Amino acid sequence: MVNKDNIPAIRFAGFTDPWEQRKLSDLVLIERGGSPRPIDNYITDAPDGLNWVKIGDAPEQGRYIIKTAEKIKPEGLSKTRQVQPGDLILSNSMSFGKPYIMGINGCIHDGWLLIRDTQSRFDLKFLCHMLGTDQMLDQYRMFAAGSTVNNLNKELVGNTMVSIPSIDEQKAIGEYLESIDHLITLHQRKYETLIKLKKAFLQALYIDRRSEQMTYESEPEFERAVIQHLVNAGWVNYSTGQPEILRYKTERELIANWADIIFENNNIRDRLNDAPLTDGEMKQILDQIKALRTPVNLNRFINGGEVMIKRDNLDDPIHFGKEMSLKIFDRKEIAGGQSRYQIAEQPVFPAKNDLLNSRRGDFML
Repeated sequence: MVNKDNIPAIRFAGFTDPWEQRKLSDLVLIERGGSPRPIDNYITDAPDGLNWVKIGDAPEQGRYIIKTAEKIKPEGLSKTRQVQPGDLILSNSMSFGKPYIMGINGCIHDGWLLIRDTQSRFDLKFLCHMLGTDQMLDQYRMFAAGSTVNNLNKELVGNTMVSIPSIDEQKAIGEYLESIDHLITLHQRKYETLIKLKKAFLQALYIDRRSEQMTYESEPEFERAVIQHLVNAGWVNYSTGQPEILRYKTERELIANWADIIFENNNIRDRLNDAPLTDGEMKQILDQIKALRTPVNLNRFINGGEVMIKRDNLDDPIHFGKEMSLKIFDRKEIAGGQSRYQIAEQPVFPAKNDLLNSRRGDFML
């Protein structure tokens, strides 16, 4: 007889088996971190230093720890707990308690718990999300009831009961939840960027100087002030940290600029193979964009992250005549990574016929 408590109310198609109920400590290794003391004697800037994972290194958005602000000397290793990519760490403070996935090697202090899937029973993303569910937090609180200090420890976490599906169902759930996290991060970063943009415009329009409104003698002066405030608000190339202002560029030059960026972001052997995009290949990309017509379709195209072309560059004999996918956008790199926030000042657009003058804009982002 099937226990209905072991079957979730919502399932992905193709999965019908009941979930297994197990004690967490029977499935994973759980260990507490440690700290060499006094810690100040072990902090180092040396190249052979070990990544020292602190609460402040945990990202506000996302679940992967990929860098640390501090390192410790290798001789402190025997007094701490070493972690590696693929390990999960959990803050032992019940007021925090969010699990993170290690993307780097490092060491954790006693404010962290290490959770390592030594039996390969879990999909990493599924396990990470599971450890942060309300059901798990309720068990933490129940086991900690009566304790004078509401901190997690290896015994408390190990005594929790978990429900686990097959590894294939775990992967499906983990990927789905990860996609929601990416969407949340994308909109959060978009929101933060728009807040900066609005602030920059307001500062350019109404800059307070002893309660007096600043005015501008000319439109170019106002335009330069807006652009400077955009730069101050973070409208830069995140690879270099420098602003990229393209002045008086024609539409053809702006398209060539985008082609250069696509080339830089895809110049690996399996993609553009050191052979820049031809005019014909850029036309393929632009034709796809023109066919989309509506903002909704354009947004869907951009968020797809990649575009398909058929190579016609003879300088790339490996891929000539073949279709390939090119990266044009990565939402995980908003305000970071390979993101380049450029400002086109006074862009020039061709007239629709020979009787009209070329059109010039103020600036474009």
